Amino acid sequence: MEKIALCLALCVYVASGAPWCPQGFVGYGNSCYYLVASRLNWFDADQFCTYLRPKEYSMHLVTVEDSAEQAFLLNEIKKDGVIRERDVWLGASQIDKKRGWRWAPTQKSLSYSYWASGEPGYGKCAYLSWWSNYKWVNTDCHSAKSFICEYNTVNGLPVSPIWPRTTTSRYRTSTSRPVRCPEGFVPFGRSCYYFVPTSLNWFDADQFCTMLVPLTYHVHLVSVESREESDFLYNHLVNDKDLRKRQFWTSGNQLNKRGTWQWARNNHVMSYTNWAPREPNGSGYCLQLWYDKHYQWDDVECDSTPKRHGFICEVESA
Repeated sequence: MEKIALCLALCVYVASGAPWCPQGFVGYGNSCYYLVASRLNWFDADQFCTYLRPKEYSMHLVTVEDSAEQAFLLNEIKKDGVIRERDVWLGASQIDKKRGWRWAPTQKSLSYSYWASGEPGYGKCAYLSWWSNYKWVNTDCHSAKSFICEYNTVNGLPVSPIWPRTTTSRYRTSTSRPVRCPEGFVPFGRSCYYFVPTSLNWFDADQFCTMLVPLTYHVHLVSVESREESDFLYNHLVNDKDLRKRQFWTSGNQLNKRGTWQWARNNHVMSYTNWAPREPNGSGYCLQLWYDKHYQWDDVECDSTPKRHGFICEVESA
């Protein structure tokens, strides 16, 4: 009976209309969803989601309101080559036991649930368990898992990307005026840089960058195209105590052709390089700044998420 109900729900979700969503998101009902393969604890995952969008647009860890939405998520997870064999955080928690289980974004009690047998147990945060065919299980909020972000659309239309922490000033790229950057960005040359001390894999870090600013601007993982730019990044990283002792993703990769390193922003083959000694050594397809080697370059697996990692976003003239 349970399988029949889930199958019927799946049919409902396939037949329902979906909103237009930004690249990398999938739509269902009045929401857009982004599946994040990187593993974070529940609190950091929730912060990641909320930081991509301003509060008025309700970007948050996913809430599952009915069996049709559960079926939709199950289908999307199984289509993902990485997440389909991982546990995935939900936005449900019972941080305060007296109030019971609630959705963190709205603080509403759960009107629908899909707990596995014997659940919920003693943990305070809920996740979709791949071991239990993505039924719900609860556990310690500090364990690391993949997760899904969700934001509500407005009248079926996607909300606009934002400047981080909102700002009224947009930078100019005219040579007669200095570059003005969004709040939180650091200027150098004709670009603005945003340093994020959060451990994500290369693909999720790149997606984070693309969601930071309006679509009329080109934002991406940083491309290090000169000695001067490399020196600027080095000086900023060593002088900021919150950024020290971390590796940082750049947009450098050899995903299109092994042995040909290029920048993701424009697919230009690198003309300037700053590889650490004996690098690249064939250990990966994506480029990071290596703290242990004075932020020289190192090739690593693109889907790795080391604990002490971060990434740098760069925005240039449109």
